[in-house]
Amino acid sequence: MDKYFHWKDRTREYAKQQKDVTSTILLLKDAKHRYIKEKTRANSKKQAEDMKAVFAELEQYNYSYSCIQEVYGYGGISYNEFKRLTDLLERKEKYVTPSFDFKDNVSDLLDRAITYIANIYEKEWEEYEQDKKDLEEHNYERMLSEWDYEK
Repeated sequence: MDKYFHWKDRTREYAKQQKDVTSTILLLKDAKHRYIKEKTRANSKKQAEDMKAVFAELEQYNYSYSCIQEVYGYGGISYNEFKRLTDLLERKEKYVTPSFDFKDNVSDLLDRAITYIANIYEKEWEEYEQDKKDLEEHNYERMLSEWDYEK
C-alpha cells in the first residue's frame, strides 16, 4: 500500500512541476509580448518606413544572397557593391524578420530563457512517463526492485 502512495506522491510532484514550468513559460512569453509591444509602440511608423527604405535596394535582388552573387558573377555590379550589398543583407537578416519587426538582445534572451526552462525537466519527465508506461503494462516487479520506497 505504501508503494502505491509513493507513486501518487510522485505523480503529484510531476503535475506540480509541469504546472510551474508551464506558468513560468507563459509569464516569459507574456513579458516578451509586452516588451515587443512597448518597443513597437515607441517606434513611430516613420521609423519603420525608414527601415524599409534602408533595405529597399535589396528588394531588386529578392533579398537573396544567391541573386546578388549571380549579378556579381555576370559583371552587373562591382566587387565593392557586391560586398556592400552582402553586408547589408547580413544586417537585415540579423536584425529584421521578414515582416520588418526589429529584434534585439532582450527578446532573444527571453526566447533562450523560454527554451531553457522548457527543457530543464525534460529528462526527468521522460523517465516519469516511461515509469508510468511500465506500471500500466504491469511491470511492477522490475519497477519496485529499482525504486527505493523507504520513507
